[in-house]
Amino acid sequence: MAPKSPEFSSVDLAKLPEIRTLVLDDSSFDRKRICRMGNGLDLKLRIEEATSVQGLKECLDRQNFDLFLIDYKMPGSDGLSALDVIRNHKSQSGAVSIMISGQADQRIAVSAMKNGCQDFIMKSDISPDYLQGTVLSALSGSRQFSRYFGDLQARGESG
Repeated sequence: MAPKSPEFSSVDLAKLPEIRTLVLDDSSFDRKRICRMGNGLDLKLRIEEATSVQGLKECLDRQNFDLFLIDYKMPGSDGLSALDVIRNHKSQSGAVSIMISGQADQRIAVSAMKNGCQDFIMKSDISPDYLQGTVLSALSGSRQFSRYFGDLQARGESG
């Protein structure tokens, strides 16, 4: 379960750099909802969208990302396949991934975490505060962003 934003209240969000984010979801409604919430956070997210694993591959070839928000269930593929594509792409090694699912399945969550996801959240649980806390928690473990969370990590509050 992802932490709420108040656990990161000592982090100066204004000092965080822009977070290059890719939202991968075949559902236009869910993708737009997540993007709308992401754009309303106290974080500087630069959000790109993809509707399929093929679209993900095209985005990966165009630019690097810091954060992936990945839907689990997609036609012809799934979020685990997307994780595999990300993990095997030469320029995405430092990125963090969060799996998002409409179904509460512990096996999927465990598999996602074993395959490199920093968190697994239910679509029904997503709110702006919840999403921000989840993103901050994932980024706090990232090499690229860890310096912004140094005080938290020293106190053992990041996860």
